[in-house]
Amino acid sequence: MRQFRIHISKGVFLEGDATNILIDPLVLPSKRPDLVLVSHAHSDHYTPGVLRRISSTGVRIFMSTASRMIIDPKKRLKNVVEINPGEKIESEKFTVEAFDAGHIIGSLQFRIELADVTFVYTGDFNLEKRIILEPAKPLSSDVLLIDATYGLPVYVFPKRQEIYSQLLSLVREKGSDREIALKARKLGVAQEVTALLSMATDLPVLVEPEIAVYNEIYEKFGEILGRYAINNNPSRGAPFVARLSRKFPRGIQSIPLTGWAMKNGIPLSSHGDFKQIIDYVRRSSPDIVIPVCGFREELSSYLLGEHGFSTANGEEIILNL
Repeated sequence: MRQFRIHISKGVFLEGDATNILIDPLVLPSKRPDLVLVSHAHSDHYTPGVLRRISSTGVRIFMSTASRMIIDPKKRLKNVVEINPGEKIESEKFTVEAFDAGHIIGSLQFRIELADVTFVYTGDFNLEKRIILEPAKPLSSDVLLIDATYGLPVYVFPKRQEIYSQLLSLVREKGSDREIALKARKLGVAQEVTALLSMATDLPVLVEPEIAVYNEIYEKFGEILGRYAINNNPSRGAPFVARLSRKFPRGIQSIPLTGWAMKNGIPLSSHGDFKQIIDYVRRSSPDIVIPVCGFREELSSYLLGEHGFSTANGEEIILNL
């Protein structure tokens, strides 16, 4: 019998007999980790100051090359090791392997082997084929730590092609003779929208400078986003890709593109929806499922009640395996 402790609070701390692994830390842990894993470069999955403090103690921090380009562009963080899909970290005590997560550029899932137990940490993931990025593939596991951002049955989105068609129809209808702003998360959905508009319309595409910075990183890693121009403001007859948080005057048609916009926008998200979450769990076939963020309790109850999966919840979980 092997005992593991998993602390889930602004990050995940996986504690085994001989190895402590910290994943996506937003705060400093109470115990020293042996290594740190960063799944991707969205700011709700790491805190720069925390990474600085941890790295200064000699603990190695693993992240993808693309994530490092965003998180640590000047390479000031100490003890950062780049790990990309298909690569492994191996020692006598553990093995960690990285896989595509399909969420944003450089996003990773991790498969962790500790004392003959296989843990999978999905991070934010997407299983759907899109105009950019490779989709994630579900990984088999004994213990599955899965993102539950859209962990309620209400968050089932249309197929990608349906969303693309809806968005393009709206742009062609409204955007040819008026100012139209498509508001998206500046790292992730904004690049998908840029690629879609540039490849599927004859309209000039404008993007905010804050978005163009990330567009360039996608392009450095081989993602084709097509033609676009950088501008600070919308222009008549040219769809404008803007930050999700930006506000526009009434005269500008403003459309939010996010999974939270089920009624007042278009549910285009770089996250997997509820259906994808359930699909991942089924294909992973774990002994225990632990939702990591989002609707944790609700997803746990659903998986147990509707599908018979053993689940665990709470800030501190003790597993005897």
